[in-house]
Amino acid sequence: MLNKRELERYNSQIIFKKFGKESQEKLKKAKALLVGVGGLGSVISTLLVRAGIGELKIVDRDVVELSNLQRQILYDETDIGKSKAKLAKEKLRKVNKNVKIKAFKDEITKDNVLKYARNVDIILDGTDNMKARFALNHASVKLKIPFVHAGCEGFSGVCAVFVPKKACFACLYKECEVKKPISVLGPTPVLAGSMSSGYAIQMLSSTMKLKTSFMTVFSLIDNEFDTYIIKKDTKCAECGK
Repeated sequence: MLNKRELERYNSQIIFKKFGKESQEKLKKAKALLVGVGGLGSVISTLLVRAGIGELKIVDRDVVELSNLQRQILYDETDIGKSKAKLAKEKLRKVNKNVKIKAFKDEITKDNVLKYARNVDIILDGTDNMKARFALNHASVKLKIPFVHAGCEGFSGVCAVFVPKKACFACLYKECEVKKPISVLGPTPVLAGSMSSGYAIQMLSSTMKLKTSFMTVFSLIDNEFDTYIIKKDTKCAECGK
């Protein structure tokens, strides 16, 4: 049940007719795994914590670098050289002390992903590499929980939602790419991260029930937003078995 202070804190979303008190209570009980608290993860984690999710588990192996500050809005110059996971936990606890936050400085792989993904209701991608994304997708398929993927470059980005028993990330992407420096303008991950957190909040609060996997691609330069249904690959090595 929501206490008096929580009713006041979340009033703006509770009075929204499509959300309401019941949805807020469901969100309070929900648990999420977020891997990566950089440009995307800074936004995703902040919005989930402000919205009142029950528990957020954060995994990130990196430390803050000067070049991160252009887009990673959780950090400032005094944070350079420090663990992103630890910093994110400290900063997010100041935003909302009612949210349980767990932080791990680690690299997600197929060997350890299930350890982190068990007992959560949704998996969120805040990473910048395909190897980690395939690992997260593996956990999503194995544990039958939704996976929200986001990515960006320049002024273009993507946000995709993969629904259990429907098309998965591996149905759409077949191979890991060679890691390369990412060129991105600050507003792009903010938008992609906002979309990710928006879908997550709706699913965790049962405000939106998804029946198929889909992907939204956007370009801030061309002012274009296009959404596509993702079809399941019956020969997919991950979910087509």
